[in-house]
Amino acid sequence: MVLWLLISACTGSAANITSTSQSSPTTSALPPSTSTNTPTTTTQPDTTSTSEPRFCTEIGCDSILEVRLTEVDIALEATYDVEICVNKECAAETVTIDLRHPGTGEIQRGASSRPQGTLDGYMVLWVEEDRIDYYLPAADYDTTTSVSVRFMDSDGNVLADTGGPADVPLERSQPNGPGCPPVCFFGRMTV
Repeated sequence: MVLWLLISACTGSAANITSTSQSSPTTSALPPSTSTNTPTTTTQPDTTSTSEPRFCTEIGCDSILEVRLTEVDIALEATYDVEICVNKECAAETVTIDLRHPGTGEIQRGASSRPQGTLDGYMVLWVEEDRIDYYLPAADYDTTTSVSVRFMDSDGNVLADTGGPADVPLERSQPNGPGCPPVCFFGRMTV
């Protein structure tokens, strides 16, 4: 029994010891012990698909919809009104291109009823690429989602508009593997 414990400690595995003399797939190759036959368990997790607990890495990801604006030249220090609807759930923001963070737009928080500190529905405008990154609200999306975009200047002039919902394919990502959160989605469209 002592030899078996030493082997288990060195290999990191344990086998059940039975007191039967018949050979079976669950019988240890070591001779049966004369002491009480209490099954031993390993301290390492069982990683089969039906076992618990499951150990997951903690790689994070965000669900993002990338919107490229082909007919718009986003200008520094300009303010824009942006409305994006995904599956009929809409977010509207007033975004000012901020010189403190060249290349991106800063959300004017007063224009949104969304609680601060959440990325759901958050928008970032990229000056160099004339692009909006829209952080999608947390949801389990299909492979295609319905999106509409309206992009206006501070005078209310429509600079880009999908003219109604458009179907956008979404790629699903689960960076920590099956059964482990988070699940994120990425889509790309041109307006």
